[in-house]
Amino acid sequence: MVFNYHDDLVNVKSVLVLVLVILLVVCWIQQPRNLPPGPWRFPIIGFVPQLMWSMFYKREELHMLATRLGQKYGKIFSFDLFGLVFVVINDFDMIKEASNNPLNSNKGFNNEFEYKVFGSTVHSYKHMTEYRKFALQTFRGFGIGKRSFEANIAAESEILFEELDAIAGKPFHPHQFFVNCTTNVLFAVVFGKRHDYDDENFRYLSKSNARVVHLLGAGLWSIMLPKYYPTNDTKELLHVIKDLLEFVDKRIEEHREIFDVEKTKDFIDEYLKAMEEAPKPDDPFSYLREDNMRALLYLMFFAGADTTSTTLDWCCLYMMAYPDIQKKIQEEMDAVVGCNRLPQVSDQEQLPYTRAAILEIQRHVTLVPLSAFHTATDETSLHGYRIPKGATIVSNIYGVMRDPNIFPEPDQFNPERFIDDHGKYFEREEVCPFGVVHSYKHMAEYRTFALHTFREFGIGKRSFEANIAKESEILLQELDAIAGKPFHPHQFFVNCTTNVFAVVFGKRHDYDDENFRFLSESNARLVHLVGSGGWSVMLPKYYPNNESKELLHVIKDLLEFVDKRIEEHREIIDVEKPRTS
Repeated sequence: MVFNYHDDLVNVKSVLVLVLVILLVVCWIQQPRNLPPGPWRFPIIGFVPQLMWSMFYKREELHMLATRLGQKYGKIFSFDLFGLVFVVINDFDMIKEASNNPLNSNKGFNNEFEYKVFGSTVHSYKHMTEYRKFALQTFRGFGIGKRSFEANIAAESEILFEELDAIAGKPFHPHQFFVNCTTNVLFAVVFGKRHDYDDENFRYLSKSNARVVHLLGAGLWSIMLPKYYPTNDTKELLHVIKDLLEFVDKRIEEHREIFDVEKTKDFIDEYLKAMEEAPKPDDPFSYLREDNMRALLYLMFFAGADTTSTTLDWCCLYMMAYPDIQKKIQEEMDAVVGCNRLPQVSDQEQLPYTRAAILEIQRHVTLVPLSAFHTATDETSLHGYRIPKGATIVSNIYGVMRDPNIFPEPDQFNPERFIDDHGKYFEREEVCPFGVVHSYKHMAEYRTFALHTFREFGIGKRSFEANIAKESEILLQELDAIAGKPFHPHQFFVNCTTNVFAVVFGKRHDYDDENFRFLSESNARLVHLVGSGGWSVMLPKYYPNNESKELLHVIKDLLEFVDKRIEEHREIIDVEKPRTS
């Protein structure tokens, strides 16, 4: 047998080419259809070569890469890494639409990484909503968000000023001082005590957390795929986070040893209490589990402390870079606050330029250029494009903050963009330094605020029974006056139940009061229209019927009534003596 080296080599090449063609065809067939446009995808590895080139050779950060690709492919584009689809959104309205889609609500993009760190995944939308509700209620119970908590912040600020005074004019970096201050404010609520700035454990925690932030910032691209690309950054990140979680575990154990369900003193105690009172304490699907608590404490506490302190760093830097703006802020502060006290929340309305400058710093810096990644829990669509199940959705907040259609001359630092013609401060919803919040989040906030406020006024407590009993007596008197004649009870029940909620407007109304009758009748009409014509009011744009028109008219009348009550309250408000919600 004669061996022909040339012919065999040609055959090998032909086989390799054939295999490559088959791979390309298979990859093309398996590629999801109607995805948002994007860069060329290599078989199997996808966008990995271009990403490596951009990150290592061009030294381009992820948000800059996302912005550049957005300018080329449009407001929404996609790419894949080893078969994982990423959808990047560069437009505010699209980000808002995606955030409002419950199928895009799961936070996180790498469950395996979360399991390695926390021992569980805590980012399902349902659980994150429950965590947030629980945290807001607990923090508010400890005073956060109330005027009374200003004293805690002021006390820690005084300690910060003493530390800065001790430097005696020497050069220093303010970051660690800001970290100490903001961390201690949260420490007191979460762990029940503050730490001295020179405490060894406290210093270690601060440095470790700073290292986590640095690793996440520098190596975020690598933790997307730790299974395929286990870099030194991801290994160190896991090690540092585990050290921080050990600190959290020790604090939890200390609390458990002296826990008294009747005397909760901080957030951990409240969580332990909620775990004890849960209907099914051992439910593996409940958010009230210890592994979830440690993850929540870490994510909530350490992330919150660093973002606040880093924002303060940037404020200092911008004041040094823009001395004219610093001078205007100082003049405003001197005129409103003076030199004998610290600023208070109640001063905000009189400090429009200061507030505008802080907002502009947050916009210009964009501390979190790519917001928390979300995962599509099922196949969905966005602006006509298909978003497959499991796709990671990335919001390019940096691209929104630098959009010239929203912010003219976006690269310019200009606080006046948030001051109107009358010198009043105003906000824009597009300024979202930590990501776009969805309506579910707002609804959770409204609900938490309403429940807490109503409870403050007695609703849900035994003391409120007197209000109900009093209104019931009036109802019974009205019914007695009918003297056995036929009647429909509905309006009486409406009058009674409406007046029970006098806590909303601060007073009850007589049943024959003209405004009260209008309010009751309008509300009844509203319920009737929604009940009988709900199918048609869903599509008033395509089916502008009389019912939908009347519905809008009635709602406007009711809103005008509410506006008048708000204005009446605004004229006589006393922030120290609230009478209603």
